[in-house]
Amino acid sequence: MNKQYFLSLSDNKKHAYQLRFSNRAKYLSLRMSRSGDLSVVIPLGMKEALAHRFVKQKVKWVEKQLNKEQAPSKPSVITKPKVLDLKMLNEQWRVKYISASENIIEYDELPNQCLQISGAVQSNQLVQKIIGLFLKNKAIKIFPNHVAKIAKLYDFDFNDVKIRGQKGRWGSCSNRKVLNLNYKLLFMPENVARYVFIHELCHTVEMNHSPKFWQLVEKCDANYKEHLKYLNENGQLIRYF
Repeated sequence: MNKQYFLSLSDNKKHAYQLRFSNRAKYLSLRMSRSGDLSVVIPLGMKEALAHRFVKQKVKWVEKQLNKEQAPSKPSVITKPKVLDLKMLNEQWRVKYISASENIIEYDELPNQCLQISGAVQSNQLVQKIIGLFLKNKAIKIFPNHVAKIAKLYDFDFNDVKIRGQKGRWGSCSNRKVLNLNYKLLFMPENVARYVFIHELCHTVEMNHSPKFWQLVEKCDANYKEHLKYLNENGQLIRYF
C-alpha cells in the first residue's frame, strides 16, 4: 500500500507529502521537486511520528517553496479518469474511487487490473498525485530493464535511470549519463516509448541534436520520424497526469 499524508498550510489548504526512508540519511530533511512533490527523508530506524512532527515545523519553508513555483492557471475541467490505458504495457486499468478519510489518500492494485483509490478522492489535485505515484512505481519496475536491453543491443553506456513526471519533457540525459524518463510514456505505444529511450541513450554519445546525433538515432530506430510524429501529435492529449 502506498500512502500520502497532508500538511495543513496557513491558508487552510493542505499539501500532500510522502515519507522516504534512507539508509544514507543521518538527519531528517525535506525535499520538494519542481512539480511541488514534497517528501520527508527519514534515516532508517527513526520513528515516523518524528517525521510528521518535523514537517509540521517546516510549514513556512514549504509555503515559500510553493510560492516560488506557483503561477496563475485556469481551473481544470478535466474529470478524474475512469480507465488508465497503458498502451506500452497493453494494460487497461479500471479506476475505482472510494471516499473515506480527508487526511490521507492511497491506492491498491486489485485483481483484474483494477486500481482502487481511497481517501480524499474529492480533491482532483490529490487524485492526480496518487495516480502519478502509481504510474511512477510502475515505470520504476519496467523502464530501467527496457533501457538496459537497448543499451546492450546497441552498445551504449549509461549510469542510471531516474523516473519523473515532467510537464514539458519526455526524457533527458545528463552529462553524467543519467537518464531521466517521464512515467507518462506508459500511455504511449511500446515502439514510441522505445524511441524515447533510444533518443536519450544516443545523448550519452552526442550531447546535442546535431546531424550525427540523428544519424545515430536512425541506426537504432529506422522509423524514429514516425514515432516522433506520434509523440508530438498525441502527447498533448495526456493532460490529467
